[in-house]
Amino acid sequence: GREQVYVMNIHGSNQLRISQDDGISQYPAWSPDGQSLVYVYSTKADPSNSYIVTQRLDQTDFVRVSRNFGTMPTWGKAGIVYMTADIVQGQEQLSLMRVQPDGTGQQVLNPTRDRDEHYPAWSPDQTTLAYVAGDSMRPETRQVWVMNADGSNPRPLTNGLGGVAMPRWSPDGKWIVFLAQWGIA
Repeated sequence: GREQVYVMNIHGSNQLRISQDDGISQYPAWSPDGQSLVYVYSTKADPSNSYIVTQRLDQTDFVRVSRNFGTMPTWGKAGIVYMTADIVQGQEQLSLMRVQPDGTGQQVLNPTRDRDEHYPAWSPDQTTLAYVAGDSMRPETRQVWVMNADGSNPRPLTNGLGGVAMPRWSPDGKWIVFLAQWGIA
């Protein structure tokens, strides 16, 4: 079967399929107001090409917000941020893209320019993004970074751990949890 996006209440009842298509839907994330979802959509005809879409919980307003490849979206008050492929100095690189929920205002957020960037996560106050930057072919170079919502002031938080992934903020914004490959550095 194909992966689809569902929601349900915390008791497991009222399960509702949100994605109503014949493609593959993955990596859902809530909108700040809790009335919509953003997720990755791939068509059945071309499952290797994925896009970022938004859809209201009432299953209206299906909007494709990315113009090109996208994955791992997160939705904050300043917009939707997702990982995409970008060309930097003639080389394909994984970058972060910010776009508004209606698909306007696409902006590449790639402050490090010499590293792949992925796994974006909004801070609880929506002013900062945590993400991973490093060479995707050399996991030992990946570190947790943060930047302002507009892409300014990028700075690493980890150094030398290696193989980090999936940073997530604590509800109070005082901590970031992440995965790291022990002994890879």
